[in-house]
Amino acid sequence: GGAGGGAIRITAPSLVLEGELRAEGAPGVIASAGRASGGGAGGSVFLEVDSLSGAGLISAEGGDGGNNTNNKGGGGGGGRIAIVYDTNTFADTVRACGGVGPSGAQEGGAGVIYRKDNAQPDGHFLLENCDQSNSASTSLTLPSETAVLEVSGGAQLVLPAATQLAGDRTLGDGSDASTISIAGLSGVGG
Repeated sequence: GGAGGGAIRITAPSLVLEGELRAEGAPGVIASAGRASGGGAGGSVFLEVDSLSGAGLISAEGGDGGNNTNNKGGGGGGGRIAIVYDTNTFADTVRACGGVGPSGAQEGGAGVIYRKDNAQPDGHFLLENCDQSNSASTSLTLPSETAVLEVSGGAQLVLPAATQLAGDRTLGDGSDASTISIAGLSGVGG
């Protein structure tokens, strides 16, 4: 399969990002026998800063699946991005979508984007899968029942059986195929 995305970690008083931080999985490959492999998983990006600003890109997307006439590889799962800050005026794109599975092959599951303002007791978890309709599920254990959770863009979230949910929850806009399910219980659709 495609190579995984690796890891980026930055700890600094201030980060002005006008370029790109990418820890993306590589696309699947076509082997000599004509078989297509899956895309590599997205990597991880961890930013721990007093101040984050700029207008760049932070990405930990999964690689697209390999595509051959008779074989299709699934997309790699999205990676993990964590941004812990005191002040955040970053104005551009943060993505951790799963890779595309060509011609009906399984799309990679959504990665997780975690944002934590140091002044707040809980962080914000976002699973957004770039409007893919055939994505694999993503498992996640929340650190507290009051953490903010948002699932959209076709992401499929599975939480452990003992999970209790309170506080803010957002599930798509009603037009996508996002779901949240708790192991052993029926899923809730968007």
